[in-house]
This record gives sequence, C-alpha cells and structure tokens, in this order.
Amino acid sequence: MTSRLAEIESALGLMKKLYEEKEQLTLQLKELVGTEQEVVVGDMIIKVVDNFAEKNTVFKAAAVKRYDLEVDSLYARQVKADKEAEKAAKKAKK
Repeated sequence: MTSRLAEIESALGLMKKLYEEKEQLTLQLKELVGTEQEVVVGDMIIKVVDNFAEKNTVFKAAAVKRYDLEVDSLYARQVKADKEAEKAAKKAKK
C-alpha cells in the first residue's frame, strides 16, 4: 500500500509540472494567435479560449484559469458536422 501511495505522489508531482507547462504554452500560443483562432496541428485542432471573454465571473467547482485550450481532432469535428447535417435534414423533411 505504501509503495502505491509513493507511486501516486510521484505521478501527481509530474501532473503538476505538466499543468504548469501547459499553462505556459497556452499563454505563448495566445500571444502568437490570440484567442478563438483555430490552429491545425497534424489531425488536431487547437484553440485558445478566454473563459472570461463575455463575463467577469465564472462559477465552477474549482479554480478557473482565464485562458484554456480546446483540443479537437479533425475526425471528431467531421463526425459532429455529419450528425448535425443529418439532424438538419431530418428537420427539413418534417
């Protein structure tokens, strides 16, 4: 049990470092492209989102960073678009 706790503690330390690095890279990307601008990297779409763009207060259960990343894949985006088109076509038939 204690060795598992040590493993978990080590992993949490690594996660903290990764979150800090993600925050730094998010701010760098925001400086390069601004917010709400989609950037395609391989088959992924990345966008910096300003969580406070339209409001001064955001209610969430934890700390909220002002800037965050939205990451999506081109495939997932296409599947979503296909489903929305299918729904629209069904609505148009009614």
